[in-house]
Order: sequence, then structure tokens, then C-alpha cells
Amino acid sequence: MIFGLGSQTTYDSLIIRWADGTREHYDQLATDKTWSLTKGGCHNEPLAILDQLVVLCNQDSITLSIESELSIMQWSTGSNADTIVVKEPGIYFATLADNDGCLLLTTPLEVGQDPDTIRPTVFYEGNTQLCNGEVALLSVSAGAAYQWSSGQATQTIEATESGDYFALVQGYCKVQDSDTLHLDFLVPEYPVTTNDTFLPGESAILTAIGDNIQWYADPFGINPLGGGNTIQLDNLTDTVTIYAQNSAVLQGVDAQAGPASQQGITKYNAAFVNGGLLFDVLEPIVLHQITVYTDSVGTRIIEINNGLDFFYEHQVELAASKTEISLEIELPVGSYTMTTNTDLNNQVFGANSPYLWRSSEGILYPYEVPGVLSINNSTFGSDFYYYFYDWKISTADKYCGSDFVPATALIDLGTATHEVSTSLDGIVVTPNPTDGSCTIAVKSSGDVDIQIYSIEGYPLPVRKDILIDQHSYSLDLTGYAPGIYLVRMIQNGKSTTQKIVRL
Repeated sequence: MIFGLGSQTTYDSLIIRWADGTREHYDQLATDKTWSLTKGGCHNEPLAILDQLVVLCNQDSITLSIESELSIMQWSTGSNADTIVVKEPGIYFATLADNDGCLLLTTPLEVGQDPDTIRPTVFYEGNTQLCNGEVALLSVSAGAAYQWSSGQATQTIEATESGDYFALVQGYCKVQDSDTLHLDFLVPEYPVTTNDTFLPGESAILTAIGDNIQWYADPFGINPLGGGNTIQLDNLTDTVTIYAQNSAVLQGVDAQAGPASQQGITKYNAAFVNGGLLFDVLEPIVLHQITVYTDSVGTRIIEINNGLDFFYEHQVELAASKTEISLEIELPVGSYTMTTNTDLNNQVFGANSPYLWRSSEGILYPYEVPGVLSINNSTFGSDFYYYFYDWKISTADKYCGSDFVPATALIDLGTATHEVSTSLDGIVVTPNPTDGSCTIAVKSSGDVDIQIYSIEGYPLPVRKDILIDQHSYSLDLTGYAPGIYLVRMIQNGKSTTQKIVRL
């Protein structure tokens, strides 16, 4: 006989009335244990002296024996020998007797026959396309030992690099290889930064080459300074280093969720029921479209809420047919309910019900897009699926960032290439930054000597086209690497210097 106490943790007493009328009383038996009771007052816990599982691995039989000073009365096979030979899978146990003549049972032992028939599976819940720096948690079916393709030897591992992941799993009888999971980690290229020098109180222009550059005051991305391939730092009084990060877009993926159509003989629920679905968003998504079915023309309002601070409603006029409803609603991570507006249902139909088809057969919760969305249940239990079929969703685009690369604005105390203008009115360079070609306009008359230097101070043989009538000069930097260059204008022994940023 097997019975328990349910949620109770204590009892007053246990009374057994045996078939011959004998009555025995017990009140000291510990709870949450298994007891063997024999008429006459014997009470014992099963003896855990047998393995829980042994396996017939490529052999016809296995010998079971018990190491105990107690007498073996009988095996479950009927044998009273000290050992038995087992040739068939099954559950085996033995009955023993102690010195007082009380009978004791062993815990059962299961004999299996080559259980390594199911291929191990790699388990992962999440998008197989990830950003550099993210971690994917993988696990494999249970076994005696593990050897992953990435070198780890535990059942669960953390994956951080692109590649194929599988494991060799030691079973009871043999080693098996699991299925393979491919992960892609998007690693943006490092930005190529260019430093700048500046005079006290002057601005510095730093550049970075990349797809989508963001600048930060720290190497951790905490304090943003701006975006773009160039950034100007004004009113500097000392050397400063900032950091550029390049990012690339990880495109969202499209998916379908929920059953495609209604199932079951009865299409409508009771008039007093306004059902709904309970679902979790595990990664931000856009819910593009759902499908509903009805025989009743009229207006409905579809509501989505998280019970806290998110509420969305969409009013739609439905014909007596299948209708695909466009929602285009962004849903952040959270738990939601989707239903219809009860007040409007009563106005239109005189009942709580929206008179939309629901399913009562073939329901199998949860309906999942692993790591993204899980439709868990209905508001009236798992026997029903209410109204909203064939969800069309997509995950949001995500920006993956590179590691941070420093760029330094170095103060020039007068020993570098800059010279302070003494009498020249200055020069204007357009466009600046430039993709190669630019024009230099001189704000003074007379002959002017133009010299071009790299940021390190080396003179460059840059081609100059002089237009005397406009007093302007056309420079061609297309053959030079992106970076910062210095233009020095000399007239009558006096000079001024201007920076040009080559993208």
C-alpha cells in the first residue's frame, strides 16, 4: 500500500488494522520517508545497498549481489540465492531479514539494455546571430562525461566565438556525438583613428574610419561625446585621449508563432467569456500581423498590455471571413496579455465575447520562437487557444560594437609644426573635412607660398593649382591616406597654419 500526507508535514498517529483483526499503532515514524511495516511491530526504511541503475552493455547477462550481514530471504525473481543472474531489463529488489526477524526491502534496482539509442542534443535558447561580446549558454544531454568541439569538458558551456558547436557524450555503454549548432558573432572592424596636435586654447580634430563611429570619453562606452568620422574638441588646455567605437548592424530576423488556423468542432466560446493569450517577449520584437476568423461582422478592439505601464489597442472592422490584421507594434521584453475590449464587445454584440473563433483541440502550449517569444497559455487555461493565429514577428535590428580604440589630442607648446599667425588675415579651406579635393582661399593679396605637411611635420609633395585671379589654390589629396594634414601659408616672412582632415 502506498499513501502520503499531501501538504501536511506532521501526523498524530498511524493505525493499521490487519486482516486478522490485529491493531497496531505507530507515532514515531519520520515523514518524507519510505517505510516497510510488518505485522508484529517491525518498521524499517528500505536498504539503499543496490545501485539505482545497471546496464546490459553488449552482454547477455549481469550478476546482481548484495553485500550485507543480513539474511537474504528472497529476490523479486523468487530466488533466495545470494546472487542472481539477470538477462532481461526490469526492476529488481530483494527482501532481507534482520536479527529480530523483521523483514527489510532493498531500494529497487533498474536493469536497462543499451540506453544509448537517442542521439545527444545541444540545447540553446536564443538567436544564433549575436554581437561581439555577448555570451551564448549551451548545454548537452546528460551523460557520464563530455568533450565539446571548443575544448570544454562540462555539460554546460559559454560560447563567445563564431563556429560549429557539438559535444562527445559518454553514455552508459558508448560515446556518442551530439547534433551541431552553428553560432555567428558579428565582430565589427576596429576603427582606424588619427591623432591631432593643437596649440593651447585651440580646437583639435580627431578622426576615425569605420562604418558607424561613436566617440566616448572613456574606454567603456559610458560617457558618449558624439558620432561621426570626425569630432572637434574645443577650448583644450592639455593633452586628452578619447575613444572611438565602430559598430555594425545585426539585422533582425523574421519568424512565425502560434497555430496557423482554428482547430476544433466548436468555434465559439460562451457569450460571457472574453478570452485572451498570455505571452512573454524574451527579445525586443515587432509584431507585424495576426490572423482572426469570424462569422460575425462588426468592430473589435484588440488590446495588448503588460499589466503595468504598457497598453496598446487597435480597432478593426471585421467581415465574416478570415482577416489578416496589420499591427506593426514594437514590444519590449516583458510579459503580456492579448485580448479584446469587453466594453466594445457588449456594445456591438450584447455579450462579453468578441465572437471570434477559438481552438479547443490540437492545442500544445507553449508556442515558441526560441529565445525570442513564447505564447504560454490562455486566460482560461491550456485547453483553449483564443482568437489570434499565425503571428508574424521580427526581431529588432541590433548594433554590435567593436572594441574601443583611443585617439589623442596632443597639446603643442610651440615646438611642433604650428606657427602663430602674426599679420596674415588667415586662410579658408573648403570643404574640410574633404574626401580628397579642396580649395584654399587666402584672405590677403600678394604672392603666397603654400607648404603641406603631415601631422608629424614631414613636408609632402602635394600638387597645387594656383588661380591668380581668385587668389585661391586647388589641392588634390586623393592619393594620400586618410588623416590630418597641415597647410602652412607664408607671405613676406610671416605665416599661418590650418588643419585639413582627409577622410
